[in-house]
Amino acid sequence: LPEGEVVLDLDNTVLPYLPTPDDVEQLAPKLAAIVATLPKANTVVVTTNVRNHPGKVAAAIAEAGLIFVAGARKPHPRRLLAATARPVAIVGDQPVTDGLLAWWLGVPFVLAPACSSRTPWWPRLMRVVGELVLRLFYRRATMAGDAP
Repeated sequence: LPEGEVVLDLDNTVLPYLPTPDDVEQLAPKLAAIVATLPKANTVVVTTNVRNHPGKVAAAIAEAGLIFVAGARKPHPRRLLAATARPVAIVGDQPVTDGLLAWWLGVPFVLAPACSSRTPWWPRLMRVVGELVLRLFYRRATMAGDAP
């Protein structure tokens, strides 16, 4: 990755949608392990569209030394860009929110596997539909020369 900010989706990429207290307790070490795999020059920004994560989630992200943007309203980039510099990559589990955000910003999108088998039906359905829609969207955009 080039030097810059990597945006990492929180929900279902790093933390299950319905986290247990143990999941939240393991969040800081899990984030630290992810950050350790990146080049040292990269800053990690953790995002979520959820506004009301428990305070322990925000505390764990701060403990890992990362920036947290709650209520990011992905895929629209305005709120994210107001809180951070321009990212160099987006990592997430949802093509429709995370993937479209990456496309709008013109940066690579890394589709991450769901981090938990306890994923509710609605994010699983959203991912399946999102993968189909995004394939068509990227194909059209690529044909038009607008996106990678």
